[in-house]
Amino acid sequence: MVEKGIETKHADADADVLIALTAIESSKTKPTVLLGEDTDLLVLLLHHADVTSNSLIFTSGNVSKVNTHIKIWDILKTKLLLGEELCTLLPLIHAISGCDTTSRMFGVSKAATLKKFGEHDFFKTQAQLLSNANTKDDIISAGENIISSLYNGAPYE
Repeated sequence: MVEKGIETKHADADADVLIALTAIESSKTKPTVLLGEDTDLLVLLLHHADVTSNSLIFTSGNVSKVNTHIKIWDILKTKLLLGEELCTLLPLIHAISGCDTTSRMFGVSKAATLKKFGEHDFFKTQAQLLSNANTKDDIISAGENIISSLYNGAPYE
């Protein structure tokens, strides 16, 4: 491929971050479309994308038997709609509610997790603390508080 002038990149582990960051880098100089199947890619694009870039589109290109249309995400418009705060914490919300590398907790859906983020300041504050934690104890405390909140526990319970 290199001999044909096609740029290639190699990921040592999970390629999702490399794929998303490469698409974002491309969108800085030209409109870019990323074709992929993975929700993790969508989350990473929304988390890392710069809203001042050129058009950045994410699509699967596949039509299922259930959904008869192709899903097309305009990343920059979606990021503006969701807001910077949610997009910053989206990887945490996605991971804690189940993704490629973590199982969903019993009885906790993505929708419920997003709803909790939108409606409960304590959950949002703990998510921000977890994202910015500097010590092991801070990480454990914020993580415990988030999980307790997802199961409707009282703050600091």
